[in-house]
Amino acid sequence: MNLSVKFKSFIEVGDHFDYIIEVSNLVNGEIWKFQRRYSVLREIHEQFKVAFGVTLKFPPKKMFGNKNPKFLEQRRADLESFFISITKMKEAAENELAQQFFSPRDREIINSATATVKKPAQPAVKKSRIENEVKETSTKVSEGLSSKLFDLSSQPMPLDEEEQKSKRKQFKMLCKDLVLLMKSHVPLGSEINIALAGEQVRKHDCPEKLLKTLVNTYPSIARTSLTNILN
Repeated sequence: MNLSVKFKSFIEVGDHFDYIIEVSNLVNGEIWKFQRRYSVLREIHEQFKVAFGVTLKFPPKKMFGNKNPKFLEQRRADLESFFISITKMKEAAENELAQQFFSPRDREIINSATATVKKPAQPAVKKSRIENEVKETSTKVSEGLSSKLFDLSSQPMPLDEEEQKSKRKQFKMLCKDLVLLMKSHVPLGSEINIALAGEQVRKHDCPEKLLKTLVNTYPSIARTSLTNILN
């Protein structure tokens, strides 16, 4: 097995002691640790004997004085020697039980072999260019929608009831067209995104909020969809 094993220390857990076991993968450099009490390790030894015929002598039990610091330190060293010998056995390298023991599910990763792998960064210039284009387009569309729906310069007084109904109707139709346009630009298989897009459009009551939502949530289609409305 391409593993290095160290019994780093022991800690008191309730009425017994656990041994802190650190394992290093000599191939990829990954390191992890876990802890086991002596009785569990002794049981593992019994399973190893059955699984692939281990004949190594396991550190013996002690009825009295098994919490003495000097005894615990000696047992730690003996256990480390025993399991180092296991890692050098060809039979252990091919045995699933041994592999599961040295790399258990409850292990704590200390140094991951994949932690240093970095994804290539996206060019900052390209990202900045896209953001500027979306911002510029959204500004133009915002001005266009505002001029179509709410021309405040020519409407200084509040709209009467009929005019309000007319403006609402225009806006609802634009929203409906926008939902259809968004559906046509969302990739196939994105039904959830389509539904979300429609909901975002329906729940806003003015072009400014609508624009912010679209530009922030759907930057890849905001420019095309919103520009088409003005044509």
